[in-house]
Amino acid sequence: MPCDSLHQPVSLAEAARKHFPGNPNPSTVWRWATKGHSDGRGGRIRLEITYVGRRAMVTPAACADFIDAVTKAKLARHMQTDEEPSTERSDETERRLVESNLI
Repeated sequence: MPCDSLHQPVSLAEAARKHFPGNPNPSTVWRWATKGHSDGRGGRIRLEITYVGRRAMVTPAACADFIDAVTKAKLARHMQTDEEPSTERSDETERRLVESNLI
């Protein structure tokens, strides 16, 4: 029975060359799997890896899922920053400005 190429595990080096834009270093792919990428809300998005024996491997489908998740998190973060920033000063800021004779 042939394996679906999207679910056929490949090495981290091959994934870096073939399944991520910009050809990141394989150590970057390893970092995404072990430490993850910030989701912008204090959480982490991790690349799903599979072990074949002692060797860490990743599927092209997992690479695509990781890219999609990071993209969605970044777009959500941009949507939040597009809102009009508050121009009101906090009480603490107001107090410090007065103490510094700036207002």
